[in-house]
Amino acid sequence: MSEFPLRFSSVAEFLGCPRRAAFRYMDRQQTATTPRMALGTVTHAGIERALRLQHAGLRISESELERAVNDAAAAQSDRVDWSIDPDERGPFVDRALAMARHYVEHVAPSIQVVDVERWFETEIGGYRFTGQIDVVEPTRLRDVKTKGRAPTGIEPRDRLQLGTYAIACEVEMFDTAPTSAVIDALTLSEKTPRKSKADPFPVTTRKVRHLPILFDGDELAEEKEAAKSAIVMVAESAARGDFPRNPLACEMWGRLCDHAAKCIPHRASAAERRAAAKAASEARLRDG
Repeated sequence: MSEFPLRFSSVAEFLGCPRRAAFRYMDRQQTATTPRMALGTVTHAGIERALRLQHAGLRISESELERAVNDAAAAQSDRVDWSIDPDERGPFVDRALAMARHYVEHVAPSIQVVDVERWFETEIGGYRFTGQIDVVEPTRLRDVKTKGRAPTGIEPRDRLQLGTYAIACEVEMFDTAPTSAVIDALTLSEKTPRKSKADPFPVTTRKVRHLPILFDGDELAEEKEAAKSAIVMVAESAARGDFPRNPLACEMWGRLCDHAAKCIPHRASAAERRAAAKAASEARLRDG
């Protein structure tokens, strides 16, 4: 079994369910990629390409934005478990392109780009921590999120993420001194008219909204302290091999956790148990 890596996604996973985090980050058992997860990844690809060009003093063309989104969608297609939500497959690329285009047209022009997808490796609380920041501005950090609905507040994962990123900027002395942060939340609504004799092929209209969630200096300082405490707690628990199951996380989004066949086999189907046994065998062969 490998050492537990410390990065935002692994710490957030541990806080949700320590045992699930162990399956994913130590046993390296992959979970299904949902259409919603892939939509976020593909949207990010288009936005990243646009901001990199903007940083170089260029503006992305519509054809290049479409190419970036389509290339990312093609790379994601085989990884997505479309059975989770089959209706997402058809309009998948159009939805990602609509959100990326809205960001490029309405959000990006106001951004002073210092760096995009900034990789860092630093020490937090005495532990090695790695990550990647979506957008760095002279005095602000930004992270892009695609949301299924308008956010009603700041999610704990978002707080943890910006807190760790702010610490990294401070410790690594990037070309910035962030005194604030923002979550660029993008939501999408659609409307498709009913078919009629006059309009047998109705066109779906899509409306994207940008709902920024701001963190001022005091809030960011508070999130930095909370993030540091969370990272140290997770690192110490992992070092002890303490990965308890969180029963509240066994069923999420109306379905059983992907690791249920190994974690709680009495609740998993025969097919899931066979798949878990196969994955465990492959992991043992891979690890030697």
